[in-house]
Amino acid sequence: MKRFGFILLMLLPVVGLASKQGFGTERFSDLFANSLSISQTEYLQRDVPLVILDIDLGSSTDDLFALQMLCRYADESKCKILGVICDRVGENNGMMADLMLNYYGHPEVPVGVERNSPKANCFIDYCTEVGDSSILMHYQAMGYKVTSIPEERPDGWVLYRRLLSQAPDNSVDIVCLGFMTTLSHLMNSKPDTISSLSGVELVERKVKKIYVMGSKLTAVSLNGKIGYNLGNPNSLFVDTVFRLLPETIEVEFSPSQVGKYIGRYENDSVLHDIADHRNPIYQVYKNFTVDSGQYMWDVLPVIQCVEGDGLFRMSERGRVRVIFDGVDGKNDRLEFVPDRNGRVRFQYIPFGWTATDRVRFRNEVLGRIRDSY
Repeated sequence: MKRFGFILLMLLPVVGLASKQGFGTERFSDLFANSLSISQTEYLQRDVPLVILDIDLGSSTDDLFALQMLCRYADESKCKILGVICDRVGENNGMMADLMLNYYGHPEVPVGVERNSPKANCFIDYCTEVGDSSILMHYQAMGYKVTSIPEERPDGWVLYRRLLSQAPDNSVDIVCLGFMTTLSHLMNSKPDTISSLSGVELVERKVKKIYVMGSKLTAVSLNGKIGYNLGNPNSLFVDTVFRLLPETIEVEFSPSQVGKYIGRYENDSVLHDIADHRNPIYQVYKNFTVDSGQYMWDVLPVIQCVEGDGLFRMSERGRVRVIFDGVDGKNDRLEFVPDRNGRVRFQYIPFGWTATDRVRFRNEVLGRIRDSY
């Protein structure tokens, strides 16, 4: 399939033309200020989640569906998006989040970018910079807009501190769909001009729950490999987070086996289901080789955060720890130890589920995705 070099595409050329040719930028600082002026009290009174989305945009496409779904939940007043943290290194990943937030009607949501961790492999590199002006003009003609330029996007851990310091106590849900790089930097952060609290103190005071996509925990394997999102070199960051995480914070894991159980959302189905061909997800699937479909891992923590446990089977409570095994980290493991006083649970597939149960679960998840277009 021909590669156009998608939207995040040509980061600096796009932003450069924005101011000259009306490509659609607004000052990040103005929009951020406006977003903070909206009271969060009403959301809390209605038990609506205040969400920070921590996402590894720039590779697999399930991240795109997760961000789209969260925007649609916000449209229905089922959540409020406080900010988006791009935990995969790369300025273009921040541009992609910015562009999608604009497309889905949430340009006021601030975006932070990870700049202080190792670069990770990309499977579908839809955020590559491309210098071909004809490609630039193609997307400009489609009317895509962005809010901020790279130098206005703060480091992710700085945005975390800013958002948490502004939030009511015990109010914020963090949905971490990628690496725990930025979350680790937050936990290690010191008091500063944003807040007199350390990162750990901010999390303890402001965060209610963390939803994590990662691990290979199952009902029969409580000590398996740590998995891609949480694995080397990221297992070091995961270890930092769980060693420092206050005991009051609950954590809900969505292991990879649950997403794989749904099966792939095939490319042809995606293109068929999206009626608006300007949709950024449609453009990725149209112009990039998205091999053999995509497992919908990242939408599951978003669904649980906003809708609750209803769609899922949850484990008993426990605690987790990282077990380092080997020089290259490929065999690092995440161990779950049952403990009724623990703060951690994980989604799992029950032993007795039949083929009918699997189809029902798949249809429930894909139905929510399709409803978000």
